[in-house]
Amino acid sequence: MGYVFISYSSKNQAAADAMKKLLEKNNIATWMAPGDIPPASTYAKEINSAIRNCACMVLMLTNDAQNSIWVAKEVERAVHYCKPVLPIQLEDVVLNDEFEFYISTNQIVAVNRIDETYAELQRALAAIRSYTGDTPSKDPVSPPAPAHHPVSSPQPSSSAHKTASRPHPTAKQSFAQEMGKKLAVGLDHAIGLKNDGTLLAAGTTAKNIKYDPCDVQQWRNITAVAAGFFHTVGLRFDRTVITTDKNTDTSNVSDWTDITAVTAGAHYTAGLKKDGTVVIGGPMYIDTASETLITPDVSSWKNIIAIAAGAFHLVGLQQDGTVIATGKNDYGQCRTKKWTDIVAIAAGNDITAGLRADGTVVTTSVEENEIAAKWTDIVAVSYDGYDIYALKADGTTITTSYNNKTYSDVIALSSNCFGSTLFLKADGSVIYEGSEKSIENKTKHWNLFK
Repeated sequence: MGYVFISYSSKNQAAADAMKKLLEKNNIATWMAPGDIPPASTYAKEINSAIRNCACMVLMLTNDAQNSIWVAKEVERAVHYCKPVLPIQLEDVVLNDEFEFYISTNQIVAVNRIDETYAELQRALAAIRSYTGDTPSKDPVSPPAPAHHPVSSPQPSSSAHKTASRPHPTAKQSFAQEMGKKLAVGLDHAIGLKNDGTLLAAGTTAKNIKYDPCDVQQWRNITAVAAGFFHTVGLRFDRTVITTDKNTDTSNVSDWTDITAVTAGAHYTAGLKKDGTVVIGGPMYIDTASETLITPDVSSWKNIIAIAAGAFHLVGLQQDGTVIATGKNDYGQCRTKKWTDIVAIAAGNDITAGLRADGTVVTTSVEENEIAAKWTDIVAVSYDGYDIYALKADGTTITTSYNNKTYSDVIALSSNCFGSTLFLKADGSVIYEGSEKSIENKTKHWNLFK
């Protein structure tokens, strides 16, 4: 069986040790300097040999790692020897020219610490096993869907690799999308996902709502959250789904399996399966002409890598960077067929927004496009029903709103369709922007990293 070479900066020793411990706990052999360098040996010789003979490299990606000449040399050697490189991003990192050259096309696993309960790390372990040939002691979480291939180093061009081009998000964009799974905001409630898989909730429950969207205190092992008008959705570690809406006529998700992402519209829930297909629970909208509840057929959707729910429409990002949409289209919110090079999507009640790999934004709204088209260096977008909010690579926010209020040190954001947005800051704190004072008063005390 092969082994994993762990590349890291000595300033991130604790994280590297934790990664080594996690790998070995899962019966995966590791090699890590200086502990695995024999006495009286030459560092350069032993490290070069270890990289040449490893099955793959795990790169502990931090700003310190980027500033380390030794880490840079190790990554260069891995690329030279055509070794798969799996970057584990532990903090906000803007790839410098050297690292962008080496790993900009690699799928990055973004986590804020090494914790074996994280679904992202479990999927990374499955990918690593595919390189090392190790057999897990118990059934692991399956590798990512075809849309999320395990990362690999750039390979020499050949006819075997001449497949359809696919846009790749930057490290910053990947990190923002991953952290965005920790936030959800509904009509009158907000949800935050903590690192331990439990949830924080804030808000009030309307008197005519049977099931409390804030009734999530007993949920465990959650890896992503979403919120509709009056319901909360959680994606569990085992890739099943839980919701506060117990009415099976409007949100039948109890039998879903192999789900990798969830999103929620006004009264419906959608899930992305690991095979790239999509499932919908509950009616999406009411056809006013026939007065019937409509749940669009998405059985033809294939190779989907991300989904975003508007109030009454659903958007899917396809593997090739194009976007598909279904549902109500009274404002042109489903007119996305001409979009290309998209790496992330967002939807509201009447608008869809797309984030391109080059950090620019496109929307279905002519009015919003006049402003958003001028933006650059964007890593995440959301729409609150009135305005588009975007997160820039430097951690500041920008908006199409007339008040142009901005925040700094932000790493993720999430909006609803009625003027509310949550911002997750780098220290784990949360900012709520909206009209619900009860949510604002409670979320200002949140910390999702503690």
